[in-house]
Amino acid sequence: MDIAEVEGKLFAICPNDSELDPISLDRDDLDKYTFCVEKFLEHVRTANKLDGTLHKIDQDYLYFGSEIYTGRRLGFVFGFTVPRKSVLELTGLKRLCADDDFLVVFSPVSMIEDVLLKGRLHHDKIIQTSLASSLNFQTYELSIEKILSGAVAREAAETGQKNNGKKKLTPPKGYTGTNTVVSLTIAELKERLNLPPQKGDESHKLPRSVLAYRAGRDKKTGGLLDAVTIKRNPASHEIWYPNSWLKTVVQDYKPRGWKL
Repeated sequence: MDIAEVEGKLFAICPNDSELDPISLDRDDLDKYTFCVEKFLEHVRTANKLDGTLHKIDQDYLYFGSEIYTGRRLGFVFGFTVPRKSVLELTGLKRLCADDDFLVVFSPVSMIEDVLLKGRLHHDKIIQTSLASSLNFQTYELSIEKILSGAVAREAAETGQKNNGKKKLTPPKGYTGTNTVVSLTIAELKERLNLPPQKGDESHKLPRSVLAYRAGRDKKTGGLLDAVTIKRNPASHEIWYPNSWLKTVVQDYKPRGWKL
């Protein structure tokens, strides 16, 4: 709250919400509403055993410490009007705090709600949240798991999509991808296709060359591939074979050599 004097009278005014009515104050009331942000953040630092020192970054932000969590260094910053700041200003904070893997920027109550803006901030390893939603005001402890939950989920999703530059997709029902097939033994593949195992299956894999040869032969002779087309995934260039067709290939395959 800000204190304003109008015609000799004092009023408490909320600078972030113009719809709240001003609160009339006497001069004796002012001491009751004194709030020191630095002392408050020192309580937060002590309760959470944060490293580093509390210091001002500029007139709008206070850096109040860091901690290592699951191998990442988290830096903590408090600002009064964070949701109204520009992306450029917030990313500039991260550059100033270059030693931190993630920078958590707290506002008192309100948060940035724009999904695209939050995505851009996450790309720069910035998490914006509020103290009201992250702090236990009885113990002054921060809920680190809650603060990081969204960021870790995004990071996991992005990591999962980066598979040597290819997006990993699940084959459609009734199909098995060759990238999966060539990494499985004949025994594992038969189990997936509900075929009975035979001795020696566990020590052999189905070579990609066998699939290519059989696919080419069946196309020429008008076999199963005319009824069920092989599907190609353009995102990863993975070929998905129909399980019904693949069963015939596995049943005919001989570990010591391919025989028609």
